[in-house]
Amino acid sequence: MTRVVAVGLDGSPESLAAADWAARESLMCDLPLRLVQVGDPQPHDYVFFAGEPPGRRGDRGGGRG
Repeated sequence: MTRVVAVGLDGSPESLAAADWAARESLMCDLPLRLVQVGDPQPHDYVFFAGEPPGRRGDRGGGRG
């Protein structure tokens, strides 16, 4: 198994400090660095399918009219 230095980032000052430490550690130990970004999922905007008219956004019933 390949050894790596891994650290999780969530944008907090503490995670940025941890990333800084991990980068220096990976250089000193000559190991690859793996940064993993984590966070809360963001809500998705509705994306229309190609050719789907915008007025039919919520209509998924398949009926006519």
